[in-house]
Amino acid sequence: MLPESSAELIALADQIYMSSRKLTQLKRAIASLQKAVKLKPGNYKLMWRYARILSVMARYDKTRGEKWATQGKVAAAKAIKLNPKGGEGHIYHSICAGILGKYRLSEAEDLSKEALKSAVQAGNIDPAYSDGLAARIQGAIYLYAPAWPGGVGDLDEAFELLTKLVQEHPAPENFYYLAEAHRKTEQNRQAARLYRRVLKFKARGLWRVEGPLFRRRCRQHLKQLAR
Repeated sequence: MLPESSAELIALADQIYMSSRKLTQLKRAIASLQKAVKLKPGNYKLMWRYARILSVMARYDKTRGEKWATQGKVAAAKAIKLNPKGGEGHIYHSICAGILGKYRLSEAEDLSKEALKSAVQAGNIDPAYSDGLAARIQGAIYLYAPAWPGGVGDLDEAFELLTKLVQEHPAPENFYYLAEAHRKTEQNRQAARLYRRVLKFKARGLWRVEGPLFRRRCRQHLKQLAR
């Protein structure tokens, strides 16, 4: 059973977001926010939270990632319409657009440009949000997108952004993407050093639930670099 009031529904969804990445729990958070949105359809804080949990589900549910990312992008667009000056709507619009690009290869270039534009807008509004999430997204787009003229990828931009980001926000996710930048440019010793640094971060806050995925990737990369 779900709570009845919008405040309780938000609290439940927030608690799940901070404590679990199990699909059953994420689905419960989605259902909670769907119910809350029906109670208060024009509420910005509800709508961006709905987009956020859908973006998380899109990352963790590999079999239905496109579906969740599509819904998340729609929810984020609604959040932006409700409050264009709120950074959260732009953030989760960017994340969902980026995820969709992995599924819709024929639209990947346009979606990566859309994701980058939204991330830049979010960074202009609130650059410190969630340990510099907007800049981290920009850095990831520059890292993984195809380079010009076929895409917006730019390793020099990625290095500049991510190097500055770890100085301003020394969060594990930020160090991970800087490690990725070193790995992609075959600076293997620096990459390995940064992956090991990520592994040393203690499981606190959101890193307690997001950390396992990043740590698994770090260990995989370290094994590859050791060959």
